[in-house]
Amino acid sequence: MATPPSYTKTTHTATYAGINPTQPGLSTAGKVVLITGASGGIGRATASSFAASGPRALILLGRRADALAETATIVRTSHAEVTIQTHEAELCDAASVRNAMNKVAAEFGGIDILVHCAGVLAPVVPLLEADPATFLDGYKTTVVGTLVTAQAVVLANRTVSASEDKPVTFINLTTAGILFPPFPGMGAYVSSKMAAVKLLQSFATENPQVRLHNVHPGLLRTAMSAKLAETIQLPYAYDDSRPLLISNCSTIDRATLVQSVSAVSASSPMLITLHDDEDDDIAADCGWLSW
Repeated sequence: MATPPSYTKTTHTATYAGINPTQPGLSTAGKVVLITGASGGIGRATASSFAASGPRALILLGRRADALAETATIVRTSHAEVTIQTHEAELCDAASVRNAMNKVAAEFGGIDILVHCAGVLAPVVPLLEADPATFLDGYKTTVVGTLVTAQAVVLANRTVSASEDKPVTFINLTTAGILFPPFPGMGAYVSSKMAAVKLLQSFATENPQVRLHNVHPGLLRTAMSAKLAETIQLPYAYDDSRPLLISNCSTIDRATLVQSVSAVSASSPMLITLHDDEDDDIAADCGWLSW
């Protein structure tokens, strides 16, 4: 059952046949998919789901080269046929991000789908206690980093087609907190997420070749949610029931990693459905992966 506040009486969090990424209707064959924040957590699970849909190339972008390599290894275990590249880049370093995406566009002819999973948990404290000197740190990654990402993918696509703007599906992972009543301690995080959503909506309006989807992935067992749980009592139950996805990949065996990816994969197959051009009627809206 759903835990209030909720827009439905019942919340479903399990996958089902209609969103299985191996379904022919959800195929990403011929498309280039780039995932930010692919070093772990939801980004890693998203990479596994998109690999199952058979893209032309799967591009993993993140801050940690070793963790990106581990994600690539995990995905190749089940999808050896998929071309996978990793690119190390700091999200707020515009030159680094643009260089990575320009390389991808030059090699593959552009980027068709971008899933923006990168994020940071701002300090969880009452706003009265927030430090004004560091308050914008979370905004820098969440808002400025999102702008850098959006600019980079559009500009990269222009390098291969100067006469016509190549369409790109931009899937931004946000939080349901932007639509729920305020939750104590989460003001910095939620307000930065709302700012990123409004920024992207404006960006997509100015650049109509961008098909934007803002998506709440659910409350999942990741390193970020574990950090949050150390600070506050989580208001809702996890949407996935398996153990935490381990972020320190070098200390555990491959089988455990694959199992851990499955723990947060319950929501990621739904992301595959958003790449379909027939879904323009829901573009730019904010959706839930649980339903």
